[in-house]
Amino acid sequence: MEVDVRPVDYLVEELLPSKSLTLWAGSDGTAKTYLAKKLAVSVALGGHFLNRPCTRSSVLYLDYENPDHEVKRRQETLAGGMVPGLKTWGTWLDPQPPQIGDSLLLKIAAKARPVMIFDPFRYAHDAEENDASEMMPIMRHLRSYASAGATVIVLHHPAKAEGSTGRGSTVIRGAVDIAYLQEMSDDGLITLRCVKNRFGGKPSITVRPNFDSGQFDVVDSPAVTDRKREVVALMEAIEATPGVTTNDLIAQIRIGRKRMRAA
Repeated sequence: MEVDVRPVDYLVEELLPSKSLTLWAGSDGTAKTYLAKKLAVSVALGGHFLNRPCTRSSVLYLDYENPDHEVKRRQETLAGGMVPGLKTWGTWLDPQPPQIGDSLLLKIAAKARPVMIFDPFRYAHDAEENDASEMMPIMRHLRSYASAGATVIVLHHPAKAEGSTGRGSTVIRGAVDIAYLQEMSDDGLITLRCVKNRFGGKPSITVRPNFDSGQFDVVDSPAVTDRKREVVALMEAIEATPGVTTNDLIAQIRIGRKRMRAA
């Protein structure tokens, strides 16, 4: 209790605490890398990400998968070109981006204290992801980068099971501070949902992407829109008929008893 402990600092308000370890999972085709690069640009510039202010910080994006021409095209779309403070280390460079556990990564974490994004996690190490004994050292290395001052994000893929937040050993999710699951609906809306958070609440954000302009506009999901409509309808019915019974409200608004109580 005598130690001077600082409160949690956020690089992205209520979404990304500094010096934390975050798991960001999403299936192929959900624009996970695109949205993560948007975050990288926003933090490097000290702008806004999904309508939330960012504290300016250097960013190291370790890209183990995407080709140079695609990375360049996306950054030109998102930022118009070079971004001071944002460095991308891809497989087209010599030397290759280091694997998790390389001593250079710990040195970078301690000296620059950047946001370190590993994309994708599966190519950033040689361990068997389903083997807890092999994954434990990998997660300890990632934790050491956060302890040294970096803010660490690993982009991962969910398992086939519905609602999964990451394939492989449970050691992976157990070791992180925050876990997000990114999904895309049939109509192209992206949902970024927090499923684990050691620091606070579990926000869920729905986004309408425009990949041509690099814009990600926060919108209400269809479910939220329907719920708001039901709340308004209930309020109007109660105001119009004070003392109305629950059964009469259900018949009038035409929603189930459970949904009415939730509204």
